[in-house]
Amino acid sequence: MFLSYTVVPVFVFAIFFNFIYVYSDDDSSAYRNPNSPTSINFTSCNECFQSKCHKEWGGPCIPINDTIIECLVCEEDDDGNALYYSKKYCEKECPNNKHGCFCNGQCFTCFDWSGSNSTSSLSCNLPTQMFDDKCTSINYHMDG
Repeated sequence: MFLSYTVVPVFVFAIFFNFIYVYSDDDSSAYRNPNSPTSINFTSCNECFQSKCHKEWGGPCIPINDTIIECLVCEEDDDGNALYYSKKYCEKECPNNKHGCFCNGQCFTCFDWSGSNSTSSLSCNLPTQMFDDKCTSINYHMDG
């Protein structure tokens, strides 16, 4: 009799956690790239295109190698500065002529020319290729 009282809660508990796993909002095959905190890695182009990163945030899907596809997200850096996908759009969004746009990892950011020389610590690693909607590799270009 003790066994039957134990089995039912354990069974319900297992079903409950299975439900949470299946309906979670997280991309199960995605993982953050520790070398580029503004990107999420996937194992295929289709997974990248179906992800929240691409569908909702507008991130381009970039081939890293044969097995890793990166969804790039240019939002904000660690200091809260806005990040942009292209230099042209960054220059358009910079508030006034005192600002310039510099490559910061895989994105561009605005800096005040009259401020400190904080651009010397920035490293540039712009993508050269991206996938189109048919998962064909094309030259990287973004408008936003």
